[in-house]
Amino acid sequence: MKYIKQSLTVLSILAALILSGCSSIKLVNAQDPDYQKITNYEPVQGKAVLYIYRTKLSDFQGMATTVDIGSEELEIFSNMLHRFEIPAGKYSMEPNGIGMFAIEDELDIELEAGSVYFVELRHESRFGIPNKSALLQKTKEDLEQVMASDNLNIAVIKVI
Repeated sequence: MKYIKQSLTVLSILAALILSGCSSIKLVNAQDPDYQKITNYEPVQGKAVLYIYRTKLSDFQGMATTVDIGSEELEIFSNMLHRFEIPAGKYSMEPNGIGMFAIEDELDIELEAGSVYFVELRHESRFGIPNKSALLQKTKEDLEQVMASDNLNIAVIKVI
């Protein structure tokens, strides 16, 4: 009986942690001053603007994943649009896949100051073979279509 009580206590604590969330995601709404800057895809002088998003089609919906770009590790959430303002330069972007043997398709990209770029992070869960994570270069029109169909949440701007 003692072990059952201890097990129930541990399970209750774990459930509370899972349901309350261990981290919070700051979102931008239409009243936020940055909303227009983000949704109008405004460039920034002296930096490149990089949008990374995950759609409803990406597997592992409940999981946050990361993308390595230079020395930065960018946290990307499912069904969300992220805007990063980063120094111009040549980068090899690598998605951190899910699973020990995940296949990670990198994206080599040259980002110019004053320009805006769009990238989709897509995860695929595959039975019997390693999962796959890929970064796909997209257009503004592609993102606008996804914003309309998937109603993506918008994360706060991160300046690197």
